[in-house]
Amino acid sequence: MKRREQKFIIFHKTGTSTLLYKNGISAEVNCSDSTAVTNMIKNLVVKENIQKVEYKTLKNSYRIKDHSLLILNNSEMIFHKLPKTDYVLLSNSPKVNFNRFLDSIKPNSIIADGSNYRSDIERWQKSCSDRKLPFYYTGQKGAFILEIK
Repeated sequence: MKRREQKFIIFHKTGTSTLLYKNGISAEVNCSDSTAVTNMIKNLVVKENIQKVEYKTLKNSYRIKDHSLLILNNSEMIFHKLPKTDYVLLSNSPKVNFNRFLDSIKPNSIIADGSNYRSDIERWQKSCSDRKLPFYYTGQKGAFILEIK
């Protein structure tokens, strides 16, 4: 079963965003600094019986089957031109009007990782709570794992 298993994992790592897409026995790690996450990934490679790992730089968005992920990491994105997305990863404490962003994109869920300031996370968490929008902070709940069927 592990040979066909697909997972998308967003890790908690202070100061950097790290995503891993596992497809069977191979994995693609997307991060801004691969040297900072090598040891963290090694443990998962053994646990998940991953035989091939490829490191790539972080992109702005990902699509895996029916799931879409947008990475919001700066204020230069033009909200009205962005497609509807399932998940939004907040990375590196983007300086945006968060409520306006939520109104424009209407995501299904918000994820914040260890690259963000704590004060920003608390503010985003409150905005999501007010809107009854699921908010996931990797610093509280551990890595975000999306198992893809």
